[in-house]
Amino acid sequence: MKARIFRTLDILAFSQKTIRSSLVVIITDQIQVTVWLSAISLVVSFAEFVIVH
Repeated sequence: MKARIFRTLDILAFSQKTIRSSLVVIITDQIQVTVWLSAISLVVSFAEFVIVH
C-alpha cells in the first residue's frame, strides 16, 4: 500500500514538472512571437514613414 502511494506521488511530481516545463516553453514562445510582431510592426511603420516623406 505504501509503495503504491509513493508511486502515485512520483507520477504527480513528474507530471507537475512536465506541465511546468511546457508552460515555460509556451511562455518563451509567446515572448518570441511578441518580439517578432513588434519588430515587424516597427519595420512597417518605418516603411510607411519613409514612403510618406
